[in-house]
Amino acid sequence: MFSFLKKLFGSRSRKNADFELTFSYFTKFNGEVGQQAQVVSQLLSKLSKNSSEEFTKRLLGELGKLRIASNTNSVFFFYFPIVSHILYFKPECGGTLLHHLVGPIFANGDGDEETPDMIRKIQNSMNFKLKENPNFLTKEGQLWVKDILPTMVDDIQNEIDVCKKELDEM
Repeated sequence: MFSFLKKLFGSRSRKNADFELTFSYFTKFNGEVGQQAQVVSQLLSKLSKNSSEEFTKRLLGELGKLRIASNTNSVFFFYFPIVSHILYFKPECGGTLLHHLVGPIFANGDGDEETPDMIRKIQNSMNFKLKENPNFLTKEGQLWVKDILPTMVDDIQNEIDVCKKELDEM
């Protein structure tokens, strides 16, 4: 497998090859969405635990410009690799990013979910997608889902509360 990746991506490290395989779906977009996806991908590839606050704000700003129009499941699975990768390195951004995961689950009719159920749905979604495609999430994204997501109870509950409030206001 690694020799195939080396041929595909040249002499890049396995970590870079894994990253590129996870975010290869960005290349499927054309026009403004494709250009914005490339900007986000380049920034994601440079993200680390040591990334500055300024860099992180730039990444979040560029991600905020990325818009896709689709159904709730597709939106969830589009953002899942991005959000999980960022939150592995920057869990403090949960309040800014978790709506990309919680909102679509809630919109699918799971509006009465409690935080443990929401965590379980996200974990089950990861397991389902990894069976289809072992590169669906980066290794960092998988670690976030397994180890960090269960600790983000308050952030997830806040997102559930926002969804409930928006539903009540309709």
